[in-house]
Amino acid sequence: MEAIREVFAGTEHLRCRFHVLKALFRRLHKAKVWEALVWEKARKLFKSEDKRTVVRRVLKLQAMLEAVGKGSIGQRLKGPFQDEVSARKHVALFRVY
Repeated sequence: MEAIREVFAGTEHLRCRFHVLKALFRRLHKAKVWEALVWEKARKLFKSEDKRTVVRRVLKLQAMLEAVGKGSIGQRLKGPFQDEVSARKHVALFRVY
């Protein structure tokens, strides 16, 4: 997001893979999504270091979740912040002076 780019110019925001997967598995379980292919795709999500591969896998997982009527879970994979205000608050918390 723009707020991260302003404070940490020249860097890329990386989401913590552990926390993304933990939240994803929790949401799948809570929503009672038991389709084996969805869980298999979720487990393989970050098995690559290549960003493009991960993005393709996220898109496929989102499509699978949409197909089983749980598209809202897949939408949460787009980013950690709900909006720019939220992103700016998080950046402000970790600003080093």
